[in-house]
Amino acid sequence: MSESIVPQGSRRERCTRVVREGSERSGALRLAPTFRARPPRSPVLQVPLRARVCALAVLAAGLAVWSAAGVRAQAPEREVRIERFNVEDGLAQSTVTALVQDRYGFLWIGTESGLNRYDGYAFTAYRHEPDNPGSLSSSFVNALVETPDGALWVGSHGSGLSRLDPQTGIARRLRHVETDRQSLASDRVSALFVDREDRLWVGSEAGIDRVDLATSQVTRVLAANEVVDLAQSADGDLWAATHEGVLRIAPATGRVLARWGAEALGTELASAVWPNADGTLWVGTNDAGLFRLDPRTGALERVAAAPGPAGLDIQDLLVDRGGTLWVATAGGLARRDERPPLREAWTVFLPSETDPGTLPSARTRTLLEDRSGLLWVGTWASGLAKLRRTPFRRFAADSGRPDALSSSDVMGLAEDPREDGVLWVGTYDRGLNRLDLATGTASRAGLPAPLRNGSVRGVAVAEDGALWATSEETTGVWRRDPETAAWRRVPFEAGAPVERVLSLAAAPDGSVWIATYGAGPCQAAPGASAAVCPAPGWRRARAMRSDLAYTLHPDTEGRVWVSLWGTGVDVIDPERGRIASFANRPDDPASLTDNNVTSFFRDARGDLWLTTYGGGLNRLLSTRDGGSFAHVTLRDGLPNGTTYGMVPETDETVWVSTDGGLARYTLGTGEITVYGADDGLPSNEFNGYSFLRLRDGQLAFGGLAGLAVFDPATVGTEAPPPPVAVTALRVLGRHVEYPAGPSPALRLTHRQSAVAFDVAALDFTAPGDNLYRFRLDGLEGTAEWEPASPRRTAAYTNLTPGRYTFRVRAAGAGGVWNDDALTIPITVTPAWWQTGWFRLLAGLAGLAVVVLGVREVSQRRLRAEVRRLETEKRLQAERERISRDLHDHVGGQLSGLIANAELARLQRRRSVPPEAPSDDAVLDRIEEDARETMRQLRETVWALHHESITLGTFRDRLASDLDARLRGHAAPTATVALNGDPAHALTPLQALHLYRIAREAITNSLKHAHASALAVTVRQRDGHLEVEVEDDGTFREAPHASGNGASGFGMGSMQARAEALGGSFSLDTDAGTRVLVRVPEGASASAAD
Repeated sequence: MSESIVPQGSRRERCTRVVREGSERSGALRLAPTFRARPPRSPVLQVPLRARVCALAVLAAGLAVWSAAGVRAQAPEREVRIERFNVEDGLAQSTVTALVQDRYGFLWIGTESGLNRYDGYAFTAYRHEPDNPGSLSSSFVNALVETPDGALWVGSHGSGLSRLDPQTGIARRLRHVETDRQSLASDRVSALFVDREDRLWVGSEAGIDRVDLATSQVTRVLAANEVVDLAQSADGDLWAATHEGVLRIAPATGRVLARWGAEALGTELASAVWPNADGTLWVGTNDAGLFRLDPRTGALERVAAAPGPAGLDIQDLLVDRGGTLWVATAGGLARRDERPPLREAWTVFLPSETDPGTLPSARTRTLLEDRSGLLWVGTWASGLAKLRRTPFRRFAADSGRPDALSSSDVMGLAEDPREDGVLWVGTYDRGLNRLDLATGTASRAGLPAPLRNGSVRGVAVAEDGALWATSEETTGVWRRDPETAAWRRVPFEAGAPVERVLSLAAAPDGSVWIATYGAGPCQAAPGASAAVCPAPGWRRARAMRSDLAYTLHPDTEGRVWVSLWGTGVDVIDPERGRIASFANRPDDPASLTDNNVTSFFRDARGDLWLTTYGGGLNRLLSTRDGGSFAHVTLRDGLPNGTTYGMVPETDETVWVSTDGGLARYTLGTGEITVYGADDGLPSNEFNGYSFLRLRDGQLAFGGLAGLAVFDPATVGTEAPPPPVAVTALRVLGRHVEYPAGPSPALRLTHRQSAVAFDVAALDFTAPGDNLYRFRLDGLEGTAEWEPASPRRTAAYTNLTPGRYTFRVRAAGAGGVWNDDALTIPITVTPAWWQTGWFRLLAGLAGLAVVVLGVREVSQRRLRAEVRRLETEKRLQAERERISRDLHDHVGGQLSGLIANAELARLQRRRSVPPEAPSDDAVLDRIEEDARETMRQLRETVWALHHESITLGTFRDRLASDLDARLRGHAAPTATVALNGDPAHALTPLQALHLYRIAREAITNSLKHAHASALAVTVRQRDGHLEVEVEDDGTFREAPHASGNGASGFGMGSMQARAEALGGSFSLDTDAGTRVLVRVPEGASASAAD
C-alpha cells in the first residue's frame, strides 16, 4: 500500500490532511460501462459521531478553499441538460435511494415511501400493503437489483428482502429470523449485487449473505459492520464498502482476503466501490474523499478531490460509457473531466433556485446511467434528476459567477486572430466579452468604456488581424491593434449622417465595411484615420434606395452587397454607387421572398445565399431583370421562416440559425434536420450577426439565452433504437391487467370486440419527441403501417372472431426506428354459433332449404306461367270473337247504312227536279258519321286483334291513313317519321290511344289550320314515347262532338287519353300548331275507349 497516504497524528491532523491532499491530481482513466444499482448509506443514519465531527470540519475547510482550488464549479459550458422529477410528477417520495433499469428498459426508482416504475410518461407505484402478503415487505426501499430470471429484488430499511415479479406485481419476502441461521443476517438491507456467476449477494448492517436464485435459500457469508456497497473486480473477487473499510472477499469461501481501513483510508467509512476496466477500483468514503485502489499490488492512491463540499462526503460512484467519473456527494454532483485541455479537472453541478435546468438539490445520493446514455441522479428530499449530455456547450450570464458572460443576449461574434479557442462576444446590452472556451471564463478587462456596456452588435477581424467592434456611439467604431492589443476609436468622416451602427464586415482588400442607419454603408480602409460614407454623395440612378443598411457582404470582385432593411438588397460599386437591386415582387414567385435580408453566405459551389426575416433562404439564380431566386422555406422543412445566418460544416452541409432552432441543411439533397432546446441548445431563438465557424471546425451561434458552441461532427450520431413496451391494455374501455415487457399473446371472446393498447418507447431522452407506427394484421384496411406520430395509443373496434397480429415500431431521440417491431398475437374466439362446425351444419341446412325453396319457386313460376298462357289464350280468343262480331254484325249494319244513304241520295236526285230545294246535307251527315264510326271500329278491331304492335307498324298505319286522306289534295305536304326502335312493342291500348290522339290532331290540322306543311314524328326519348303533330297553319280548335261529321274529339279528349297512359299532353300555337304527347314506354292505360 502507498505509505504516503497513511494518516498520521491526531484527529484534527487527519482531517486537515484530507483537505490538503485533496488538491492532488492523478492519471486519466477509461472504463467500460457497467450497469448496477445500489444505494449509498445515509451519513446521518449510519456515520458514527466521531466521523461526523471530522466530516463537518472537512466540509467547512472545503468551503473556505473552494474559490482558490483552481477547478471549475458549476459548468460554464452547460453540456448537460437537466430535467427534474418530483412527487408532483408521480414520484412516490422525494428521497431517491436506489435506481435500476430492467431488461425491458423500464426505470425502477426506490424511495423512502415506495417503489416506482417509470416508462418515460408516467410513474407506477408499488408499496407495502398490510393486508396483502403479495406486496412489498416495506415501502422504505434501500437497494434494487435485477436478477437473470427477470425478477426485481428490493432491499428494505428494516423489513428484509422482497423478490418482485414485474409481470404480476407479486412479491415474495425473505426476512431475518433470530433463531434461523439460514435467514437473512439482518432486515436492514443496504446493498444488492449479482455477480458474473449469477449469484445474488446481499449486504446489510450485519454482514453479507448469498441467496440461491432457484430456491431462495440464504447462506450467511460473513459478518461485517454496515455493508453499503458491493462490486466485483476483473479477477472475480468480491469487494465490499463497509463501515470497517473496504473488504476484498473470495466469493467461493466468503473469506476476507484483504482489508483497507482507517490506517489506509484515513477513515473506516467506505461508501462506494466501482471497478475500472484497467483492473483498478474507485473507492469513495463519507469523510476522506476519493481513492483509486490497485488490487494487483494493494496500492491505494488518493485522488484530487472536487472543489468544496462536493469532494468530501461521497455517496455514490459511476464511470459512464465514455470513461467519465461521476461522484454523487452531499455537496453536489461532481464530474471528473479527462479531455484536453481540461485534463482531470472537476466540474461540480449545483442547484439554483432561479434556474430549473440545474440539480434540484446539492445532496445527491445515487447514480445510474441508462442504456441510452442518460445519467439519473437521486437526491435527498428533492426528487430525481435526469442529466442529458449534449454536444452543445452553452455559455451564458450567471449572477453567481463574475467570470461568466456579461449578458445572455449574444450578438456579434469573432474568433481572436492569434489565440485559438478565444472568442470575442458582443451582447445586446452589456458590452463586449473575451471568452476563453477552454476555461469557460469571460472577461471585459482592458476594454474602453463604450465597449464594456451597452450594445455591441458587430465584431469582425480584418485581414491584418485587427479586431473591430461597434458600440452605441454614432461617431465611429473601435479597432484593436493586433500587435499592441490597444483599442482606438476610428471616427466617421465629418458630416456623416450616422444614426446607428449595426454590423461590420471584413473585405478581401483589407478594408472593413460598416452598416449604419442614416449613412448607409461606410468603409474604413487599411490604415485610414477615419471611415468614409460615400452613399450620401451618390445621386440619381446610382443612389441607394434606402440609407438603412442592416448588414453587408463584400465580395471578391470589389462589390458590396448591402441589405437595406425593409427595402431589399442593393449591390454597390464603392466608386460608382448602386449597380443592381433586388426586392420582393408580389407578382413574381421567383423574386426575393422578403425585403429584410439578415445575412449573405457564399457556398463552396460559388452560389450566393441570402437569409431573410420571415422568408426563409434565397439562393441567387440570376441577376437579370431584378433577379431570380430559388427558395427554401417552411414547406421544405425549415423550423421557422426567420433565418439569421448560414455557417458551413462541410462543402455540402451548412447550419442555419432561425427563430425555431438550428437547421442542418444538406445543399445537394435538401435534407433538413432541426435541433432545438430539447437537444441541449440554450433556446430555440437565435440572433442576427451571431454565427461563426471557428478555425478548428467548431460552430458558434448566439441567441437570447446565450452562446452555443459545438463540434458538428459530434451532432446527430445515431442512437440505438428504443425498445417498446405495452404500458396499459383496455378491452371495451376497461383496464385489463397485462404484463409490461414480454407482451404475451392476447385472447379475447367474441363479446370483446374493442381493444386499445398504450405503448411506450423506452428512450427517456425526450419522450415527447418519440414517434410511433402501428399496424394490425388481419383487420381489413390496416395492412399498412400508420403514419408516424407521437400518439402512443392504438385502438381497434368491431373485431370479428379471427386471428390478428398487433405490431408497433418506435423511434427515439436519435430518429432511428427499431426494425424488430413489438408483436402481439391476438385471437378473438367465436361464439358457438360462429364456430366452423356450426357454420358447416348451418350451411348444409341452408343449402337444403335453398334447394327446396328453388324447387318450390320454380314450380310456382311454372304453374303461374301456365295460367298466364291459358289466360292469354282465352283473352286472345275473346278478342278475336269480339273482332268478328264487330266486323260481321256492327260492321255489316254500318255498311248497309252507308249503302242505303247513298241509294236514297241517288233516288232523290232522280225524282226531284234540279230547281227544287235539296235535303242532301242530312244524308251527307248520316253518311259521314257512319263512315267515321266504321273507321273507329276498324281501328279498334286492328288494336284488339294483336297482342302487341310495334312502333314500325304504328308509324306505317299512321302514314297510310294520312296518305289516304290527302289523296287528291295539293296541300299540305305531309311526312310521318320514326326516331326509335321499329321493333319496340306497344300494348294494344297504348297503340289505340296514341293512334287516336295523332289522328285527331291531324284531323284538326287538315280541317281548320289551312297549313301548307304537316309533320308527324314518333320517337323514343329518355324512357318515354312521344307522338308529335306539327303544322305551319293557323290554330283553330275544333268543336266538340256535335254530330256534324267531325271527329267528335277536342283538346280535352286528347289530354284525357294521354293521362290515361300516365303521360302528358301539350299544345303550342306560337308558330303554327304543335301537339306533343309524352307517355312512359311501359305505361298501360287506366281506361280504354
